[in-house]
Amino acid sequence: MLDSYDTEIDLLENFVEAIHEIPNARTKIKGREIATSERGTIDAVVELYLASEKHTLLIEAKRSVFPRDVRQAIWQMNSYKSGSNSSQIKNAHMILIAEAISPGAREILRQEEIGYYDRGGSLFLPMGGAFIYIDKPAPRPMKKEYVSVFKGARSRVLKSLFSMEREWTNVKEITQIARVSQATVSQTLQELERREWVEVRGGGPAKLRRLEQPGEILDAWVGFLEDQKPPEMRRFYIPHQDADHFVFNIQLTLKEHGILNAYTGLVGAQAYSPYLTKISQLHCRLCSNKQEYKALTELDAKSVTEGWNFAIIDVPANDFIGTEQINNLQVCSPLQIYLDLVHESGRAKEIAQHLRSERLQF
Repeated sequence: MLDSYDTEIDLLENFVEAIHEIPNARTKIKGREIATSERGTIDAVVELYLASEKHTLLIEAKRSVFPRDVRQAIWQMNSYKSGSNSSQIKNAHMILIAEAISPGAREILRQEEIGYYDRGGSLFLPMGGAFIYIDKPAPRPMKKEYVSVFKGARSRVLKSLFSMEREWTNVKEITQIARVSQATVSQTLQELERREWVEVRGGGPAKLRRLEQPGEILDAWVGFLEDQKPPEMRRFYIPHQDADHFVFNIQLTLKEHGILNAYTGLVGAQAYSPYLTKISQLHCRLCSNKQEYKALTELDAKSVTEGWNFAIIDVPANDFIGTEQINNLQVCSPLQIYLDLVHESGRAKEIAQHLRSERLQF
């Protein structure tokens, strides 16, 4: 059941309108909050008239649905049907309607032959030997659900899990890698469990987890980032004659002044998996300190808005998870570079896919 009665009514009305767009289909809402047995109530019962046939639909409404929510809803609806004395209820079709239903949850519902509808326009109605199936991307409410996983401290929990490369790990270990509170780690892992993005073994303090669906997570992460503003960057022009020397000289100067940094973007991707013959703009994640002005002065860096060749993305000291030293260059993890390339133009997306296939491999 949804938290808001008005939202539930609105969602039910949208579902009915979607049904009416089907040729020769009409509906009648028989009732809401109907007790089907001593075990509980169903959110709504709808009669569907499809051509000359009549079908009874048991409607359960949710706000957002992930795989774990589906299994709970299926158990709940089956409980209603089995506990009812009405033959009409026992033979009814179960339909889950929600603000948003994840792709994984939709797949489970189709396998179980349980209907569904969400505000994005996705609709699945199994009617015995036939079905109606409309598949559309998850609506914006589902993308908002991802915010708490892909932003801030919780995103560092995810990055830590990716750095483990599907090894079993616990809350304490992730806390040390991500450098966030145990509460943040626990809450993030609970959300990932709900989406079935992590596999679980054991329980209590000894509970272990590892990534279960890295490819699905990464696709959702990119989808989330594409709706966000690109990270703010400080852009500079640094004069140089030798491109290779230029790349190393920047990091050497920053290191001499105790400034945490790692290359990302095209130059980072090139370090892991060479693809381009020339890179004219460098992107660097950097944790600024009091020595930064001296370092940039030594490099003769000039702040510009156009014609830049060096860009700084400011990040905290605990946001360098998985950085590596490759051919004397300090570079971000392949995951971080891939995510940063989402916002770049030109051939960035092509390079991103190459990096993903070569180094992330999911």
